Amino acid sequence: MKHEIWYDNKEDVLRERIIGTLTEDDIPEFLAKVAELFEGKTRRRAIIDLTQASKQVYSKKARQMLSEGSAKLGYEEKIAFVGADPTIRMMAKVLISGAKFLGKPITAQFFKTDKDAIDWLNRQ
Repeated sequence: MKHEIWYDNKEDVLRERIIGTLTEDDIPEFLAKVAELFEGKTRRRAIIDLTQASKQVYSKKARQMLSEGSAKLGYEEKIAFVGADPTIRMMAKVLISGAKFLGKPITAQFFKTDKDAIDWLNRQ
């Protein structure tokens, strides 16, 4: 999997960088890595960097996998998306809506810079 996922201990936030397209084959490994990094963490917030993402075209199955997976991961606080163009932003909103439909609403915002994302995440 070419995508990058790590826990930023300094900012106390999960970092995800989507590189190219997140494929249906990538999703199980991607979600498993996020779950592993969230294990034992009291805060579950994330910055998802979409600056290197290509237009995402998800099948119905892939959308379902991502929505259900995101709902199960327990993003209990906020998710900040950075660098999404309008097309990618629309797909992210679809996935957020899917998680909400499954009973796990996600508070999310879109930002141009990492600094703005961190500032928003740190606001109460």
